[in-house]
Amino acid sequence: MRRTLEAGHFRNDLDLVRVLCEEAPKRIEELIERGLKVEIESKEISVDGAFPFLGRSIIGALLFWAKETGVELAPWMDVVKLLVEEGEVAGVVALDGRGNLHLIRSRAVVLCTGGAGALFRYHDNPLGSMGEGYVMAREAGAEVWDMEFVQFYPLMVWEGKNSKVIVPPVLVEGGRIVNEDGEEIREKYGLAHLKPIAIIGRDKLSQAIYKEMKSGKKVFFDGRDIREEELNERERRKLAYLDRRFGVGKRPVSVVPCAHFTMGGIKIDGHGRTNIKGLFACGEVAFGLHGANRMGGNALSETLVFGKRAGEAASSYALERARSRGRPDLGSLSELLKRCTEGRLRPLAFMRSLREILWESCGPIRREEGLESGLGEIERLRREGMRSEARDLPLALSILRGLQAARMMIEGAKANRQNVGAHFREDV
Repeated sequence: MRRTLEAGHFRNDLDLVRVLCEEAPKRIEELIERGLKVEIESKEISVDGAFPFLGRSIIGALLFWAKETGVELAPWMDVVKLLVEEGEVAGVVALDGRGNLHLIRSRAVVLCTGGAGALFRYHDNPLGSMGEGYVMAREAGAEVWDMEFVQFYPLMVWEGKNSKVIVPPVLVEGGRIVNEDGEEIREKYGLAHLKPIAIIGRDKLSQAIYKEMKSGKKVFFDGRDIREEELNERERRKLAYLDRRFGVGKRPVSVVPCAHFTMGGIKIDGHGRTNIKGLFACGEVAFGLHGANRMGGNALSETLVFGKRAGEAASSYALERARSRGRPDLGSLSELLKRCTEGRLRPLAFMRSLREILWESCGPIRREEGLESGLGEIERLRREGMRSEARDLPLALSILRGLQAARMMIEGAKANRQNVGAHFREDV
């Protein structure tokens, strides 16, 4: 609890932190009992899997459990609107891959849509992490807080646009971080005392590398001095992968900071309840647990603990409610669909522009004029709109939601004139 609160600069919801710390071991034990393979070392639990795709075995175990329980799945459908009738959630509207809309009635809805890291030029998130959950929740009347708090991981290998692999913290400690002039970044910016820097100082290191990039200099990670005998077997496998793919053990490789995790989000209580009846949230889309910065290692535990709690609470709520049979109002959705087809830019071009805007205006270092410019560019992009075919509608709608989420982040950063956690204003 102490480490989580310190990492979050004590802006965390204390009740949520307590729940996480008390219940995480139980949730992990449940999955181990169901066959999940883990490695336990020095108070850390890692799931079995090949780097950098760690975590997939958790998804596999949960998916098998869901199918075994009889959960009905609807793959390749995107939820595009929450239905709210008389102050209560009544279901969702979803879009399939052919551009057809589906009305799905439900007494309760659990939002677990992830974060918004994929809105930035440099990120290590799934491509679908565009903040749609935040936008749909706010449209439904839910409270969404602190969207300016975006955690940037300082070292992602950038040897071409498809690299997107972060350098693990223990390898960062054993290597050097230098600019193209050979200057050691940790020493240049007075960060050498922060150890392990990629865990407790990732915000400051991200800001330092961002400054170097803004000045026109490239930054490199040099892993040639890493002593393999000081690594455990798991870390040696990670080093071997990075060496095999990028040559990390043979030459310096180009690195950039990347959007990694969104700490802001939908306000919940300890059972995932929001201020909207029947609407629950858990995971990265929810706000409160991490405060102003997330401690490394807490994200996967969060999904297990609050996924279970939100699921149980939503189930109990649904059993007590009558099914709604009203006629939904789809006016705002119709307007959104119209903006996907009558604009100028193709979806991918629109997305590239949005990512560049957010990176330049609301990256690891923010300034008033940059944030103002970002809002102006967001409005310009909104006016230009998108021109998509029916088959591109799911992507186009996600991107337009992402545009709204990006505005929320910039507005939050503009309003917050305190430097705390992952939010850094250079001009205050």
